[in-house]
Amino acid sequence: MINSGVKCIINIMYQIEFTIILASSFFLILCGLTAYIISLKKKADKYEKLFNAMPVYCNIMDKNLNIAGCSKASAELFGFNDKREYIKNYTKKCWPEYQPDGQLSEIKAGIFINKALDEGCCKLEWTHKHLNGDLIPSEITLIRLEHCRKGGYAACFTRDLREQIAHAAEIEKTQKELRYAQETAETANRTKSSFLATMNHEIRTPMNSIIGFTELAQHNCSPEKIKEYLANISESAECLLKIINDILDISHTEPGKTTPDKTPFDLANDNNDLNYRNIHQGILEKPNFSGVVLVCEDNSMNQQVIRDHLARVGLTTEIAHNGRQGIDLINKHIQKGDKPFDIILMDIYMPEMNGLEAASEIISMGIKTPIVALTANTMSNDLELYKENGIIDCLGKPFNSQELWKCLIKYLPVLSYSEEDKTDASAGRQEDDKYFQRQMRINFARNNQTTYADLVKAMQDNNIKLAHRLAHTLKSSAGQIANNKLQAVAAALEGMLEEEINPINKDELKILEHELEAALNSIAPLLVEMDANKKPKIHDKQEIRKILEKLEPMLINKNPECEEMLDDILSIPGAAELARLTDKFNFKQAIAELLRLKEKWG
Repeated sequence: MINSGVKCIINIMYQIEFTIILASSFFLILCGLTAYIISLKKKADKYEKLFNAMPVYCNIMDKNLNIAGCSKASAELFGFNDKREYIKNYTKKCWPEYQPDGQLSEIKAGIFINKALDEGCCKLEWTHKHLNGDLIPSEITLIRLEHCRKGGYAACFTRDLREQIAHAAEIEKTQKELRYAQETAETANRTKSSFLATMNHEIRTPMNSIIGFTELAQHNCSPEKIKEYLANISESAECLLKIINDILDISHTEPGKTTPDKTPFDLANDNNDLNYRNIHQGILEKPNFSGVVLVCEDNSMNQQVIRDHLARVGLTTEIAHNGRQGIDLINKHIQKGDKPFDIILMDIYMPEMNGLEAASEIISMGIKTPIVALTANTMSNDLELYKENGIIDCLGKPFNSQELWKCLIKYLPVLSYSEEDKTDASAGRQEDDKYFQRQMRINFARNNQTTYADLVKAMQDNNIKLAHRLAHTLKSSAGQIANNKLQAVAAALEGMLEEEINPINKDELKILEHELEAALNSIAPLLVEMDANKKPKIHDKQEIRKILEKLEPMLINKNPECEEMLDDILSIPGAAELARLTDKFNFKQAIAELLRLKEKWG
């Protein structure tokens, strides 16, 4: 019994000891765990304080768009004072329902959080909303937290773009103001240049008539002819006086805004000093030359004027109606082994290829022939443009004999000088002058039957370039027949087209129609007389074939002298269309029409 009791007591003592040991162990574990938890809390507090102190907008977000933590700056960015409130309401109150691209904010956010968790990181533009309702344009960068369980959390960094956008807007505003100032200055310069160019044309137009008719009067003793010239001079002088008065009125109204460009003519030509001395040291005796001149000029009346002037001093002229024809004539001379002309007088405004384009191509061909601009545009900026394209000098329209000679002697050898014949008042010369004026008027009527319709069509098609060329040509032609009213209206229209204004519904177009119709009606009797004096129709096939065979190579070679065959062409029955195409120098269609007539007449 005693042994049994002792054993029982011993068992109880073992149990008590085990219990004490077990309790001690739990106590030690609990103490260690508590210390560990306290340590973790301290670390968490440390990291929390560090997180809150960071001046970045950062959220910790899971794949379900729940926020596990955030920086204090994030809460303050959107107007929250309490981080817990921010975490609770971020997706509800800080996201607009839709993003600017039209996507629902919640759907778009889900797409990108999953993309970040799958790929490691991504970036997107995002629009947030402040508690006060203001929108906050942002850039968000999502980065997967690698130490978290895969598919768990991502750090969401937000960059507020409001200041950057405001700065960019300020820069754009400044740039816009600078562009506006630059455009205003450029517009002012264009307006000034346009005004000066227009005045240049307007003043030179009546001056052309005054100088031209004065010079003609000096060589003509017919009282009737002199009276006619004086009447024309008087009308042109009145027109010039009106222009001067208009300029003075403008200068009084806007002082200092239309200062002419006083830059002297300088194309870096060594002969300019000689030209200057010649102009200011009296009148030259008439020079005599020998050679050929290429004149690129589309206006038939200007062609006749320059051809007759050159003939007076012994020069033969070949005419090209545009730059392309001029280059073709140069190539023909080269192919024949001839010198490609002694000098080239180049109009600037021409169809198909203008003077600047032609000059550039001629220079690129290695041609050394001096090229002189033949134009009314002689402002300093025009002259610089000519120089850039290989044009070494400029003869301004209108020009008189002295100005032409002083230009020619700079580039052509003079054979001799002779005193100009002042007594050239013979009946033959009077008849020549009369015929010349009559032909100019007839040519004007023939060349301008469809001008108004062509102008209207060009404007309706908004082909400003073609309309400008038509107005420019009409202005020059009207000046040649001393029709100052029509010339002024055409010049006004040309000025509008230079500014790229389409005057299809403007009063100027209606006025031009009226003045052009009046001009054509005044010349109509000459056309009737010309028709009455036309050669009678011929019906002999052999004679008709001779005319066509003579004309054909001229059309193939684009020879402008084909115009001299118009009367012969019109004597062929049914050849009116061929005459029209030939008169217009429409060589391609004229050849086709000629072949049709050749087939008809065997």
